[in-house]
Amino acid sequence: MDFFVSLWNGFMVWPASFRYLVLAVIVLLFFAKIWGNQFLGKSGEHWAAQELGKLPSGGYRVLNDLVLEDSHGLHQIDHVVVSPYGIYVVETKNYTGSIIGDAKYANWLLYVGGQKRKIHSPLRQNYGHIKCLQELLKLDESAFVSIVCFANRTKTKVTVHSDREFVVHTDTLRSAVLDHPQCSGLDAESIVQNLQSFNITDKKIRRQHVKQLRAAHR
Repeated sequence: MDFFVSLWNGFMVWPASFRYLVLAVIVLLFFAKIWGNQFLGKSGEHWAAQELGKLPSGGYRVLNDLVLEDSHGLHQIDHVVVSPYGIYVVETKNYTGSIIGDAKYANWLLYVGGQKRKIHSPLRQNYGHIKCLQELLKLDESAFVSIVCFANRTKTKVTVHSDREFVVHTDTLRSAVLDHPQCSGLDAESIVQNLQSFNITDKKIRRQHVKQLRAAHR
């Protein structure tokens, strides 16, 4: 206790302007710790949405930040691209470092600055999103394409085993959609209308889902 009292007394003898600067830095670091990952995630979604926005408007409709509810609960889906050629479900990840993984496994490895930690497979996460869409839209799984999009700075070495699963970077996201049709004859306009009607816009419910996700990550 005496140590903290001495530290505080020493702090108080510093010039007021310097004390305010130190406090400001502490506050910034505090909020960066709380909201840093959320900000990075949203910036990754923003750049992916920008890239998807370049798709031909005549054949592709992009829906961003959907919150849907199926028989298993709530799902937040970053991007859904609807076209007559398939429904592309995009999960964005804005990691710094290197990712090594395999679609067969539930956990992948993230390497940052010599440190290693496990992350949940984004492909597994996206599969849950596809099952939700499949249940709501009453469509066969063959109509869906799963795309995990990493930031351009992220190095990836991921093995996939299906022609309906892709791991790409932001600058190749658009071509992944254009180059991989899975079917034909989908009623894109009807699907878009259904998804818009299913989308939960209530802010309280959305906040509740975010809290649940954070608790699950902890």
